[in-house]
Amino acid sequence: MKFEVDTKGMSRVLKLVENIEKGREKALYRNVKAVQKKMKTMISAEIRKDPQHGLNLSKKYLDSKLRTGSISYSKLQARVYASRRGTLLSRFGATQRAKTTFVKKYGEKRKVNNGIAVKVLAKGRKKRMKGAFFIRLKNSGVQGVAIRKGGKLKVLYGPSPDQAMAQVIKHSDIRERVSAFAAEDLRHQVTHLLRK
Repeated sequence: MKFEVDTKGMSRVLKLVENIEKGREKALYRNVKAVQKKMKTMISAEIRKDPQHGLNLSKKYLDSKLRTGSISYSKLQARVYASRRGTLLSRFGATQRAKTTFVKKYGEKRKVNNGIAVKVLAKGRKKRMKGAFFIRLKNSGVQGVAIRKGGKLKVLYGPSPDQAMAQVIKHSDIRERVSAFAAEDLRHQVTHLLRK
């Protein structure tokens, strides 16, 4: 996501710090930093809590997949990026379902894998995938969910943080809320500089 702050009406506020050395630059720099931090917090919360599209992911995990752009006096832009890689299904509260059944091979009752249940949407229900099982991924050692298809092993993924962020931007009022925060914070930054 690339988000640009709406500057309508802000030039009036910035005129108040014209006589302060680098007042305009300082106010804008601090404002953009605050806006970027707020954007990340709001996007993370929306991805997890949106009534329709909210994903059943932990805040810690999701925050690690949201990155922010670098800010400088020459690059006053608030930006948040999200990982485009699909999210392992094991991240969505995956649980193994077992049932007790008679195993002919062993001549006794044993607990056997009856698939994996996952809950992708925060407000959704757990869905069971028959034949799915947990696996340790070779390179990272992280636990994933896999299934065998046509004799081949397939690791299963859910929506990527990037896809989730696109849904949040499309279906929520996050742009308006960030713009409102930006305008309010700029007034705060200008007031702070005038008091010095």
